[in-house]
Amino acid sequence: LQVCGVNANKDGTTGYSWAAARSSPVIWSGGCNSTNTSGSWVTYCLNATDFNSAGDYLDVNSNGTITVKQAGYYQAEFYTTQYGCGEQNINLLVNGAGRAYSYDVNETTTQVHSTHHASLKWPFKKGDTFVAQTYHNGCGSQQNYIAWNANGAYSRLTLEYLGPLN
Repeated sequence: LQVCGVNANKDGTTGYSWAAARSSPVIWSGGCNSTNTSGSWVTYCLNATDFNSAGDYLDVNSNGTITVKQAGYYQAEFYTTQYGCGEQNINLLVNGAGRAYSYDVNETTTQVHSTHHASLKWPFKKGDTFVAQTYHNGCGSQQNYIAWNANGAYSRLTLEYLGPLN
């Protein structure tokens, strides 16, 4: 929607003002619908989708790799709950390089649930890749990430297009 308005200026001249409605947000949101119990770095899979208005902007692969189809600034939000004791980490990577990292250590042998969050605003070029990774190294029964669900209780990734590169 665009609107043009006529302005009558004090000096007797006429000017025009334009206003445009903000377009719909461009967002992919979803997650991995299985829990991972590995004791090593793993890529968070993306085999479940909440909603997707970013089909012209992002190619989302169920293996967890997102490939950018439209250059621009994007914001990523990732959270997951991990279970166990010891070291717990998440990392957001652009083209294989870490860009946002969260780390925690539970130095007891008591197993606990911990929720970790990472956020990143970053300029992406066409063809750039993005992944979220998790790591858990600890005692007993451990969960590297707990499965996404439609209610969003345990894990989720969203990637939103913010605008063009300047």
